[in-house]
Amino acid sequence: MEILILSVLDIFLLFLVILLLLFIKLPNLLPFLSYRIEIIRDFIKENEGFFSIFFIFLFATEQVILIILISKFGYNLNFLRVLISIFALVVVTTASLQKFILETKRRYDNQERVEAKEYLESRENRNVRFAKRMLEEIDKLTRRIKDLKQK
Repeated sequence: MEILILSVLDIFLLFLVILLLLFIKLPNLLPFLSYRIEIIRDFIKENEGFFSIFFIFLFATEQVILIILISKFGYNLNFLRVLISIFALVVVTTASLQKFILETKRRYDNQERVEAKEYLESRENRNVRFAKRMLEEIDKLTRRIKDLKQK
């Protein structure tokens, strides 16, 4: 029992050291991660079809591996219970990863759409204001021309 307590204490201390190092290096780590995530996000955005096909093949591969392992270790029921449980976790994790990737892509697509719409509306507003100013100037000039003709 003492060995178990020491190993749990060691793991806890290791976790604290990792957190401390992460806290110290965080200012350098965030720009590094941000740049890499931007590259990955652009790749995902431009290759959605690739990711759909990739995940289809990944799900199929997981199922083939399950079938092979079941046929190889089918006689051991305890192993099969563990194997099927692990398979369920892997499939759920893969599906969650796929959902996360595609939702992230859609969220950024929506964000870009909103930004483009706001930009177009601001351009339109500037154009409308410019057109109104030009019409006012034209009105002023026509009045001046009329005044000059009358003199």
